[in-house]
Amino acid sequence: MIAKVAGIFQRRHPEREAALALARITTLTDIGSLPWDSGVYDDRRSRDEVPAALGVWVTPLPDDVNPEKVSLETPRHAVCCDLRAKGFGVLSPVPIQGDRFVVAIPNGTEDDDSWKFFVAETCHQTPRPGGWHLLGLRIERLFEPGWTQAQQFRAAREAQNDVSEGAQI
Repeated sequence: MIAKVAGIFQRRHPEREAALALARITTLTDIGSLPWDSGVYDDRRSRDEVPAALGVWVTPLPDDVNPEKVSLETPRHAVCCDLRAKGFGVLSPVPIQGDRFVVAIPNGTEDDDSWKFFVAETCHQTPRPGGWHLLGLRIERLFEPGWTQAQQFRAAREAQNDVSEGAQI
């Protein structure tokens, strides 16, 4: 409660909040590089790129649509190939067109139902070898989906899991 009251009198920094959330995900993803395993760091937070293979969901955000009103029924599945302090790279077998996106990233490696959502803008779209496309994204802010959007996202994930399980049989 005290933190909420103090928050009323402090300016919010959406980009900083998103960067801290991304740093937490980076730490959970790259737990092996913590100081007690690899030595002492000069800085607590590494600014280097962390190679990580995380399945992410990307939903294009049209220019005239507010993130709170975007439908999360048809997100595109992609792979996050690296994490940085201010953004991440996303690999996809097809180009994902758009200037802004809502991106869902797993919040840790244990719980399959815990996701962090970010609003991100495109820095670059680069073709990669093997027919892959790298989408460089810079985070703008954290995003909390509404109840309807959370249900849409859950249904999309379950539908994709059903398709994946059917392909393995």
